[in-house]
Amino acid sequence: MNAASKGILATPDQDAIEERALQMLRAPAFKKQVEITHKVYLADPEAAKPGGAATLENAVQEIAFAAALVGVNTEPSHPKIGWVYNAPRKWRGRSVPGSRWGVDNPDNVYRIAPVDGASSYEVKVQRHGAGCVQFSFLIYSHFVGEDGHFGDVDKPQGGLRSDEIQWNGDGSFTLTIDPNPANGRPNHIQTAGDTKQLLIRNSMSDWSKERPLGMAIKRIGGPAAAPPEDDGALALRCAKFLDALTQINLAWKKQSLFGHWQDNVLCQPYGRGRKWGFAASGNFDLAEDEALVVTIDPLDALYIGYSLTDLWIASLDHVDQQSSLNIAQARKNADGTFTYVIAAKDPGFDNWLDTGGLRQGSMLYRWQELPSQPEKADGAVKSVAVVKLKDLDSALGGCAHFITPAERARVIERRIAEYKLRYESA
Repeated sequence: MNAASKGILATPDQDAIEERALQMLRAPAFKKQVEITHKVYLADPEAAKPGGAATLENAVQEIAFAAALVGVNTEPSHPKIGWVYNAPRKWRGRSVPGSRWGVDNPDNVYRIAPVDGASSYEVKVQRHGAGCVQFSFLIYSHFVGEDGHFGDVDKPQGGLRSDEIQWNGDGSFTLTIDPNPANGRPNHIQTAGDTKQLLIRNSMSDWSKERPLGMAIKRIGGPAAAPPEDDGALALRCAKFLDALTQINLAWKKQSLFGHWQDNVLCQPYGRGRKWGFAASGNFDLAEDEALVVTIDPLDALYIGYSLTDLWIASLDHVDQQSSLNIAQARKNADGTFTYVIAAKDPGFDNWLDTGGLRQGSMLYRWQELPSQPEKADGAVKSVAVVKLKDLDSALGGCAHFITPAERARVIERRIAEYKLRYESA
C-alpha cells in the first residue's frame, strides 16, 4: 500500500454510503422498481438484439446500484462525498456491485455530494502524487435524471475546472460552496436557491502514476439540520432515482447520444459543458469476421479516451480486458493521429478495443484539456471503416503495429495492477 494514497476513496463516508446502498438492494420498495426497470429494458428494441440480450441483466443490476448509491446520499444537512458509477470490486471486506451506466468513463473517478442553496460548505482537497490530468466541481439543481431533467447534464448551474483552481504550496486547496458571491474568495462556487447536487469528476490518463484527489466535505453553516431519513423513506427515494436513471439512460441511447447515428460511424464531435472538451459517439455492429478501424486526430488534447459500452451504454469490463484506451495507453501514429481496431477477438493490433465477444455495442471518444477550446472540432474523426479481419494488415497500412499473445497478456496484467491502485487506500 502506498501511504500517500491512504484514504483517497476508502473513506468512512464511502463505507457508510456503500453499506446503506447494499441494504437498499434488499428493500421491497426498491426491489419492485428493479423489476419494473427490468421489464422496461426487456420491452426496448435493444433487448431483441444478441448484444442487448447478453448484457441486459447486468445492465439492470448496475444501474440499480448506481441509483442506490445516489439515493442514500441526498441529504444536504448531512453531506457525504460518495464514489459512484464504477466497476464491481471486492474491497474493505465486502463485495461491491458495479454501478456503471450512462457511458461512464473508465478513466474517471466520479463522486457526488448533496448540497443546497441555503447552507455553506467547505471541501478540503489534497493532491496525492501526480494528481489527475483534469478535474471539475459542478453544481446542479437536480440529481441526474430527476424530475425529467434529461438533457442538461452538460449544463450545470455553475462550477470550477482544474485550470481555475488556486492551489496552496502543499498541494491542497479549500473549495467553498454557498449562496454568496465569491467577493474575491478563490475556489468558490455560488449556489442557487434550488441547488441540490455537487458532481466531481477526476480524469486520469497514466493509471500507474495519477491518482484521484483526496477530499472531504463539511457543512459549516445554514438552517437547522433535518433529521436523517429512515430506511423506508430512503428505499422510496432510491426507487425514484432508479426510475429516473432508467428513463434518462434510454433517452440518451435513443435520442441524444446515439439515436441519430448509423451503425459503425462516429458522429462529428460535439462540445461538452463548461468547456470540458469534446466527445463523439456511435454504435458498432460487426460480423464475426469484421473489425472497425478508426483513426482520430487528438487535437493536442492532454487527455483523450476511447471506450466501448454495451447496448445499454454501460462501460464494458475495463479492468480485465482492454475495452478502453487513453492517451497514455494507446500508441500514436507517425503523423500524430491514433488508429484503433474494434473487434470481438484479438487481431494482434496493439490499439485493440476488446468488445468482450460482443458484436454489437456503443462507443464514445473524448477529447479533454485542450490547450485552447475551439468552437468546433470538425475533422477530428479522420476515418471510420468496417474491414474484414483477413484484410486488416492492408487496411492499417503504415499504422500496423502488432503484438504477440504473450505481449498482450503482459499488457492486461499491467492494466489490472494499475487500475487496482485506485483501491490502495483499502
